Amino acid sequence: MKKWIDFLRGRPALALAILFLIPPHPDRASPQIAEPGNLVLEFTNGRWFDGNVFREKTVYVVNGLISFHRARHVDRVIDLSGGFVVPPFGEAHNHNVEPLNKTDALIERYFQHGIFYIKNPNNLPNGREQVVSKINRPDSIDVTLLLCLPGWMKSITCPDFAIATT
Repeated sequence: MKKWIDFLRGRPALALAILFLIPPHPDRASPQIAEPGNLVLEFTNGRWFDGNVFREKTVYVVNGLISFHRARHVDRVIDLSGGFVVPPFGEAHNHNVEPLNKTDALIERYFQHGIFYIKNPNNLPNGREQVVSKINRPDSIDVTLLLCLPGWMKSITCPDFAIATT
C-alpha cells in the first residue's frame, strides 16, 4: 500500500482520476461503517465535478467505494488543497498502443494526462502479443484492441468483422 501511495504522490492528476474509478457507495442517511482491514479515507477541500459544475465537498472512501456521507471513523484525511477532481479521460480512436511506440513510456504519458481508457481499432496480432502483458492491469491503462485485416481490406472488414481481443 505504501508503495502505491508513494507512486500516486508524484502524480496528483492520476491520484484524483483514480477516485472516479471507485464506484459510488449507495446513499444512506447514517454514517458508513468500514469492514475490518479497510482504510477509510476522507478527501477534504476538493472541487468535485458532478457532470455539470464543480462543487466543493468532502468525500469519503469506505470499503473501496465513494461515499458522500461521513464515515463513523476516518483513518486518513487527504487535503486536496482546492484542487479539481475530474473523472479519467478516454481516447476513443488511436493506433499507438503498439511495440514501436515504447509502450512503457506511452503508458506513463497517458497517466500524466489523466487518460485511462484507450481503444485501438486496428491492431495486428504480432504487435498485440507484445503489448498485451503491459495493459489492462491495475497499474496500467485499459485498452480494447480490435483485430482488423490490414491495408485496403480494412475498409471492407472493419468494424463489421472486427474482433475485440482484450
